[in-house]
Amino acid sequence: RHNHLHPSLLNSGGGGGAGAGVSGAGVLAEDAELLATLMPRLEAEPAVSFAAVAAAAHAHGRRALAAQLLQREPRASEQVPLLLEMGLHAPALQRAVASHEADLVFLALLSAKQALPPIEFAQ
Repeated sequence: RHNHLHPSLLNSGGGGGAGAGVSGAGVLAEDAELLATLMPRLEAEPAVSFAAVAAAAHAHGRRALAAQLLQREPRASEQVPLLLEMGLHAPALQRAVASHEADLVFLALLSAKQALPPIEFAQ
């Protein structure tokens, strides 16, 4: 289940220089371009794990790209834990509930309860 994508594809600006100090809007534009570049490669590989590629993007500080990639991951069991790791508790819980997997719902609820202040968790 290796995706054979070089981590440098996920680095902002290709390793310094042009990508340094890019604004939030610039990073989002770069993420959209990078996603457009990656998708044909990822879709051509039938056994690709979008969650694994999203985890690599998250590890390289590309949170928005990771979230976009996770939307394409068909397995909730791969999607929910990474959404929780990224601090995206509401989408993680929504995906867990949609999966009808009790363990994932429990994981999402427990994680949100531990991470969020009580007033936010109650909402």
